[in-house]
Amino acid sequence: MELERDFRQQREKELAKSFADENIKIVKKIDDEKVEREAKIRDLSREVKAEFKQQNKTIEESGSLITQKIEQTALNLEKEMDARFDSQDRIVDNLNNMVKTFQETLKVIRDDL
Repeated sequence: MELERDFRQQREKELAKSFADENIKIVKKIDDEKVEREAKIRDLSREVKAEFKQQNKTIEESGSLITQKIEQTALNLEKEMDARFDSQDRIVDNLNNMVKTFQETLKVIRDDL
């Protein structure tokens, strides 16, 4: 009986040690996994920040390019309008000269009659 009790106690000690060893292994695996996840999260965070920074830079560059194109288009439209107004002014001046010449011609003809 005493031998059996000693054997059970020895077996319980071995089981307790085995459980303690397994517990240590499990805790270490959990800690390692936690550290690995935290490292992955930091890497992902850095990548996301870098991507956002690149997107913002691209958006700013695109906005600047669009603004330049709009300004250039407005300038071209203004030049085109000026050219058209100059052309219309020349047409009006030519018509005015033609009317004057016609009036002078009529005056000469009337004076001759």
